[in-house]
Amino acid sequence: MPAKQYNAFISYAWVDNQPFAEGRAGWVSTFVDRLRKHLGRELRRQTEGDRVFLDYERLRGNEPLSAAIRGELSASRLLVPIISPAYFASLWCRQELETFLTLRGEGTDRVFPVWMEPVEPDDVPEEARPLAAAVNARLKYSYWYLDEARQVRTRWFPEIDATDREFGRIQQKMAREMAGVLRPIIKEEAAEQAVPEPAQTPPAVTEGEHLILVNGGEADADWLTSLADRLWNEHQIGSVVPLVAQKDKSRYKSSELIKDLRENLGLCTCVLLLNCLGPHQQVYQQLKEYQRTVTRLPTGKLPPSLILCHGAPEPLTFRPPGMRVLPVNGDCAGDCLRAFIAELAG
Repeated sequence: MPAKQYNAFISYAWVDNQPFAEGRAGWVSTFVDRLRKHLGRELRRQTEGDRVFLDYERLRGNEPLSAAIRGELSASRLLVPIISPAYFASLWCRQELETFLTLRGEGTDRVFPVWMEPVEPDDVPEEARPLAAAVNARLKYSYWYLDEARQVRTRWFPEIDATDREFGRIQQKMAREMAGVLRPIIKEEAAEQAVPEPAQTPPAVTEGEHLILVNGGEADADWLTSLADRLWNEHQIGSVVPLVAQKDKSRYKSSELIKDLRENLGLCTCVLLLNCLGPHQQVYQQLKEYQRTVTRLPTGKLPPSLILCHGAPEPLTFRPPGMRVLPVNGDCAGDCLRAFIAELAG
């Protein structure tokens, strides 16, 4: 789990948060301020409600989906897209939504769409229609209504309307349902963080013993294959690259990938992770599977040692107890091999 974890990431179009008077907050800022309070109440701690990320500082910059925003997305448990015609017109918004769905899975229950306005099919660019359909199929929280003239109106827009209590009722329901998804996630992450460091030092790998290479990032698949080959050809150390770390895994179900990974983790004496191109979130998932496997080992069985060759520019934000980190540079496979062999020799 990243050191700085958010309960929710608010994805919105800038135009939907423009203030209409000096010193007033925009609609999105007003919405988020109250959502934090509702969420803190539902989670029984206001500090949990405050852990909602809203980009006030324009971290997006001039490039689509900056590294800073990608990092905040990977550190967020839930996504709250503020849906309007402007949302699907924004490349940034579409990429934030698409990235979160990629990180968490297309069928995830961690997306809570807020409908600031209805969106007609003609309002959605053709390239964004699959994303719009994915959002449309999810639980909705509608903050718009039709007035007496059958015109679309957004609640509490452009000014707060204290007489409109429906706004608060909808938001309380939303916060309650968000908290229902968050509680087991927070509990699971706390349990993973509490995994104790092994009391005994795991054995080193020597020639002829079994080694599993684990990589959470698809972008490093070619380096992993090269690393596995060189471990055997140059040092006679047996290795296996699990299905989850291989380039072509689209034909496997996620349950098959996890089963293969756990079986290999149960056989190996050492886990070697390579993280150069990542993406980070996939590497973190591999680390979490390692922790789960360690907790299931029979009494007296030593866990496999865990070594990470880290060459990504972003700092490491998740580190299980006992993991050794070896820095690598441009030639990730070659540097990782040399650092790993030196570690064994030392």
